[in-house]
Amino acid sequence: MRGWRAITGFTRLMPSPPRLHLDVLAKYALTGRKAVVTGGNRGLGLAFVRALFEAGAQVVFISRDGARNDLVVPGIRTEGYRVAAPVADLTSKTELADAIDSAASRLGGIDILVNNSGTCFHGGAVDVKEEEWDAVFDLSVKALFNASVLAAEHMKGNGGGSIEPLCRSRGNPSADGVADVTGRAGTARPETVLIPRGSAGHWPSGRKTGLRVS
Repeated sequence: MRGWRAITGFTRLMPSPPRLHLDVLAKYALTGRKAVVTGGNRGLGLAFVRALFEAGAQVVFISRDGARNDLVVPGIRTEGYRVAAPVADLTSKTELADAIDSAASRLGGIDILVNNSGTCFHGGAVDVKEEEWDAVFDLSVKALFNASVLAAEHMKGNGGGSIEPLCRSRGNPSADGVADVTGRAGTARPETVLIPRGSAGHWPSGRKTGLRVS
């Protein structure tokens, strides 16, 4: 009998408990939110772009590889999403600022920034060249911070927003107490572990600006 269940050891029938119809994803809907993703034309960055679209957000992603953008953008548009992808070298503050401003202009503001861009070089600590170390920090630290500040300026004038600096677990201290920066996973991104943890409390968040740094 539909809506009833038998209880083991009893001959009578007991009514089944009502089903709870909970739309879990609705709790995380981003309908109408305006999002910017750095490095959004491949890998995790592209996955974030698609996920944001699926959650209802409007999305612009920034990447320095224009040829790759030209391959990815048409595919996203065939899925029914309107996407723009300004080209910029994130290690250039001027280009980054222009790209953030362009994204804000196209979207009508910025509510979400996903700092996805980063780089690494595989090898042991003693094998890392200084120019490789500089390249990691220019893109994974300096550009991350600059993008956050530039986006925050738009967010403050738009009721606030959320800044998501991605991190890598290999930035955590290893078992011997030495930061695993250049192990087998390469020159990872310990800086993106430390920046949000160390700076989130110093951002002008709360009721005044509505900014949140994860």
